[in-house]
Amino acid sequence: MREAYSEYLLYEPILRILTARDCKVRCEFPCAGLGRPGGDKRRLDFKVESRQGEFAIEVKWAKKRAANVARDLEKLLWFKEANPRSAAYLCVFGTKSKIEHLVLRPRRLTEVGKPVYCDVRKTIYGCRFYKV
Repeated sequence: MREAYSEYLLYEPILRILTARDCKVRCEFPCAGLGRPGGDKRRLDFKVESRQGEFAIEVKWAKKRAANVARDLEKLLWFKEANPRSAAYLCVFGTKSKIEHLVLRPRRLTEVGKPVYCDVRKTIYGCRFYKV
Protein backbone atom coordinates (compact mmCIF):
# COMPACT_ATOMS: atom_id res chain seq x y z
CA MET A 1 0.00 0.00 0.00
CA ARG A 2 2.96 2.36 0.40
CA GLU A 3 2.83 3.14 -3.32
CA ALA A 4 -0.57 4.77 -2.83
CA TYR A 5 0.56 7.06 0.00
CA SER A 6 0.59 10.76 -0.75
CA GLU A 7 -0.16 14.05 0.95
CA TYR A 8 -3.84 13.69 0.05
CA LEU A 9 -4.12 10.74 2.41
CA LEU A 10 -3.30 13.18 5.22
CA TYR A 11 -5.95 15.79 4.44
CA GLU A 12 -8.77 14.15 6.38
CA PRO A 13 -6.90 13.58 9.68
CA ILE A 14 -5.41 17.10 9.54
CA LEU A 15 -8.86 18.56 8.85
CA ARG A 16 -10.37 16.57 11.75
CA ILE A 17 -7.67 17.72 14.18
CA LEU A 18 -8.06 21.37 13.21
CA THR A 19 -11.86 21.40 13.33
CA ALA A 20 -11.81 19.58 16.71
CA ARG A 21 -9.75 22.55 17.94
CA ASP A 22 -12.50 24.94 16.80
CA CYS A 23 -10.62 26.17 13.76
CA LYS A 24 -12.32 27.28 10.58
CA VAL A 25 -10.53 25.46 7.74
CA ARG A 26 -10.52 25.87 3.97
CA CYS A 27 -8.83 23.16 1.94
CA GLU A 28 -7.33 23.85 -1.48
CA PHE A 29 -7.42 27.63 -0.91
CA PRO A 30 -6.66 29.50 -4.20
CA CYS A 31 -3.50 31.61 -4.29
CA ALA A 32 -4.69 34.57 -6.35
CA GLY A 33 -2.04 35.59 -8.86
CA LEU A 34 0.16 32.50 -8.59
CA GLY A 35 -1.42 30.46 -11.38
CA ARG A 36 -0.17 30.30 -14.93
CA PRO A 37 -2.16 32.23 -17.55
CA GLY A 38 -4.73 29.81 -18.92
CA GLY A 39 -3.68 27.13 -16.39
CA ASP A 40 -4.73 25.99 -12.95
CA LYS A 41 -4.38 28.37 -10.06
CA ARG A 42 -2.00 27.33 -7.31
CA ARG A 43 -3.74 26.30 -4.11
CA LEU A 44 -2.70 26.12 -0.46
CA ASP A 45 -3.46 22.80 1.16
CA PHE A 46 -5.01 24.49 4.22
CA LYS A 47 -5.96 28.04 5.19
CA VAL A 48 -6.85 28.06 8.86
CA GLU A 49 -8.55 30.63 11.09
CA SER A 50 -8.19 30.12 14.83
CA ARG A 51 -8.64 32.25 17.94
CA GLN A 52 -4.92 33.05 17.75
CA GLY A 53 -5.11 34.20 14.13
CA GLU A 54 -4.73 32.87 10.59
CA PHE A 55 -2.17 30.41 9.31
CA ALA A 56 -1.50 28.30 6.25
CA ILE A 57 -0.29 24.72 6.00
CA GLU A 58 1.29 22.98 3.05
CA VAL A 59 1.64 19.20 3.33
CA LYS A 60 4.41 17.19 1.68
CA TRP A 61 4.85 13.42 1.49
CA ALA A 62 8.60 12.79 1.31
CA LYS A 63 9.35 10.01 -1.15
CA LYS A 64 13.10 10.62 -1.05
CA ARG A 65 15.62 11.92 1.48
CA ALA A 66 15.82 15.20 -0.42
CA ALA A 67 12.60 17.11 -1.01
CA ASN A 68 12.12 19.98 -3.42
CA VAL A 69 9.73 22.30 -1.60
CA ALA A 70 10.11 25.32 -3.90
CA ARG A 71 6.45 25.31 -5.00
CA ASP A 72 5.22 24.78 -1.45
CA LEU A 73 7.44 27.61 -0.25
CA GLU A 74 6.18 29.89 -3.02
CA LYS A 75 2.58 29.40 -1.86
CA LEU A 76 3.48 29.89 1.81
CA LEU A 77 5.40 33.09 1.05
CA TRP A 78 2.44 34.32 -1.01
CA PHE A 79 0.18 33.74 2.01
CA LYS A 80 2.56 35.54 4.38
CA GLU A 81 2.77 38.52 2.02
CA ALA A 82 -1.02 38.68 1.68
CA ASN A 83 -1.48 38.22 5.46
CA PRO A 84 1.55 39.80 7.18
CA ARG A 85 0.47 38.91 10.73
CA SER A 86 -0.15 35.28 9.87
CA ALA A 87 1.99 32.16 10.17
CA ALA A 88 2.81 29.64 7.45
CA TYR A 89 3.94 26.04 7.93
CA LEU A 90 5.21 23.10 5.93
CA CYS A 91 4.35 19.70 7.34
CA VAL A 92 6.49 16.87 5.91
CA PHE A 93 5.40 13.26 6.37
CA GLY A 94 7.02 10.02 5.29
CA THR A 95 8.83 6.95 6.46
CA LYS A 96 11.45 7.48 9.12
CA SER A 97 14.17 6.33 6.73
CA LYS A 98 13.21 9.17 4.36
CA ILE A 99 12.63 12.04 6.80
CA GLU A 100 15.09 11.34 9.61
CA HIS A 101 17.91 13.09 7.71
CA LEU A 102 15.67 15.07 5.36
CA VAL A 103 17.22 17.76 3.16
CA LEU A 104 14.84 20.46 1.98
CA ARG A 105 15.54 22.49 -1.13
CA PRO A 106 15.47 25.47 -0.89
CA ARG A 107 16.56 25.70 2.76
CA ARG A 108 14.52 28.74 3.76
CA LEU A 109 12.46 27.04 6.47
CA THR A 110 13.03 26.67 10.20
CA GLU A 111 12.08 23.42 11.91
CA VAL A 112 9.56 23.73 14.74
CA GLY A 113 9.83 21.17 17.53
CA LYS A 114 11.25 17.70 17.14
CA PRO A 115 10.29 15.05 14.59
CA VAL A 116 7.48 12.73 15.69
CA TYR A 117 7.56 9.04 14.77
CA CYS A 118 4.98 6.27 14.94
CA ASP A 119 6.00 2.62 14.76
CA VAL A 120 3.20 0.65 13.07
CA ARG A 121 5.14 -2.62 13.20
CA LYS A 122 6.45 -3.07 9.69
CA THR A 123 7.10 0.61 8.95
CA ILE A 124 7.92 3.64 11.06
CA TYR A 125 6.23 6.81 9.83
CA GLY A 126 7.07 10.31 10.90
CA CYS A 127 6.32 14.00 10.64
CA ARG A 128 8.51 17.10 10.66
CA PHE A 129 7.11 20.61 10.95
CA TYR A 130 8.69 23.77 9.51
CA LYS A 131 7.85 27.47 9.73
CA VAL A 132 8.41 30.08 7.04
